[in-house]
Amino acid sequence: MMPETPLQYLCIVTYARSGSTLLQAILNGIDGYCIRGENNLAILPLFWSSKRLAHAKTTYSENSNCGNHPWHGIGGVDLGRYTRRLIETFRDEVLRPPPGCRVVGFKEIRYFEEENLACFLDFIRCELYPCRLIFNTRDADAVARSAWHAERDSAPIISMVRRMDQAFHAYRSEHPDDCFVLDYDMYKNDPMALEPLFTFLGESFDVQAVSNVLMHRLTH
Repeated sequence: MMPETPLQYLCIVTYARSGSTLLQAILNGIDGYCIRGENNLAILPLFWSSKRLAHAKTTYSENSNCGNHPWHGIGGVDLGRYTRRLIETFRDEVLRPPPGCRVVGFKEIRYFEEENLACFLDFIRCELYPCRLIFNTRDADAVARSAWHAERDSAPIISMVRRMDQAFHAYRSEHPDDCFVLDYDMYKNDPMALEPLFTFLGESFDVQAVSNVLMHRLTH
């Protein structure tokens, strides 16, 4: 069912062991926010489906109204409507904005698997409109030392984190109005470090509420 009021979207873009679940909890403390957890990057196949269909329509539309054409009918596909319906299904079935929700979204850690990252992020921003992207970063060595990575070779993990951080900063520099970069090591023990994020989002900053979320992390 379509929401009665226009939604805004927010996506946490990061990698594993960056503190993204903590950031998710902080954002969910804002009235009207519903930031879901990971969904195995389920929106990625929607991106590729739309992109592949666009390529097919652009390449093979000529004379495709003929019944003996190998791409018969491709020229009549409404690409915009097709993509919108994919995104509406993702919103309604995966994000499931609850009543009273103003901002809905999700956090995901699997972006490093996507070679066309900038193009994919463009798709998210354009189709989940209006959308803001929060890039959550963390010291690469700390990520590699985390328990989740303890049994793995640290070199490729450190390389991946540094590559992703570079991509995050580059994308943010191209879209400063829609993107924000956070450093987990700056805010994990200092709630005031998150005040600029709240300013960026246009939300009032309640330092006590944020402190409570941080304290809950430390005691659980």
